[in-house]
Amino acid sequence: MSDNNNDLTHLDSYRKTLLEHANKSQDRFETQLTYLSGGGLVGSMFIVEKLFPKMEGATWKSTLLISCIAFTTCLVVNLFSLICTYKSNHQTLADIDQNGDGFDRRASEKRAKHITFYNTASVCSLMAAIIMFILFITINFFSMAKETKPAPRPDETRGYVPPSAPPPRQPPASPSQPITQPSPRPSR
Repeated sequence: MSDNNNDLTHLDSYRKTLLEHANKSQDRFETQLTYLSGGGLVGSMFIVEKLFPKMEGATWKSTLLISCIAFTTCLVVNLFSLICTYKSNHQTLADIDQNGDGFDRRASEKRAKHITFYNTASVCSLMAAIIMFILFITINFFSMAKETKPAPRPDETRGYVPPSAPPPRQPPASPSQPITQPSPRPSR
């Protein structure tokens, strides 16, 4: 019997440790998600400002817009998830306090599924934002590279250049034409 009690005590201790790790992991997850999405939004705007000061030359601007919307959506959904988590935990605690051993876990698990859905939506939004931003930058780098290739100057020839022909010779003056000398200037 004491082995069974010892196993239950060990199992209960292990359960509490798992719950602590899950809570810490959830906190870190939400914090990192917020940092990534907020930093991604600000960083993408900074990069775009430096690379494309005038957005006139940029192509596929809609991907940048979608990226910004997805970063913002990630932040909003993550905030909504935090609020729902707070409310869910307090509701579960209130249910436990009211019902004691008669506590219904199904309601708590249902609330947890909603939170998991919000977290998944937030991660998907972050991934979409990153993909769209990388797509925007990649496409515009390639289009900028095509536009900024230096055109050859008109007097520049590429490849092998054969030597040029000598300038044409002036025909000699004919003997029938007299050679005239400039007239002297009058003196003052």
